[in-house]
Amino acid sequence: MKSSKLALMVALVPLAAVYFGSLSTLDSAFVAKSLLVVLPVQAGACAYLAYRYWSGRLLR
Repeated sequence: MKSSKLALMVALVPLAAVYFGSLSTLDSAFVAKSLLVVLPVQAGACAYLAYRYWSGRLLR
């Protein structure tokens, strides 16, 4: 693995653990909690696919 990918993974994994851990302790409605989990994941996936498309690496 490249060092930049490893550094990114080392930074993102604890952030994701804190995010999901904090959401699991919230006392909120099921629908609101599920939206708080799904929307950032969808936004991240859309941003990643847009980056891959505009850099020309999506359809190779």
